[in-house]
Amino acid sequence: MADIVAVHLSLVICATLYAAFLNRPVVHDWYTPDRTIYTVIGGNALIGLHMAALCWLGVLPWLAFVYIVTLNVAAGSVIWIWQKLQARERRRKREERHK
Repeated sequence: MADIVAVHLSLVICATLYAAFLNRPVVHDWYTPDRTIYTVIGGNALIGLHMAALCWLGVLPWLAFVYIVTLNVAAGSVIWIWQKLQARERRRKREERHK
């Protein structure tokens, strides 16, 4: 049980540091609004690493890790395409305003 708590506590600490990193103005300005998908990938990677730790500890079967990765790829690819289309639309509108 202590291992499970330690993995969760580690994720809380990592997520807190990641949020602080994303909140830095230079980082925030880089990813907003057209690159937020990268922030989601980063967050999902943190979760995936901690899920792998739970598998390594024997709390979960490795198949659970495989499913979390494949489900993230399945959903993430659709979201990535949507975000690219949104970025293209924002760019098009910006260009029209500057004509």
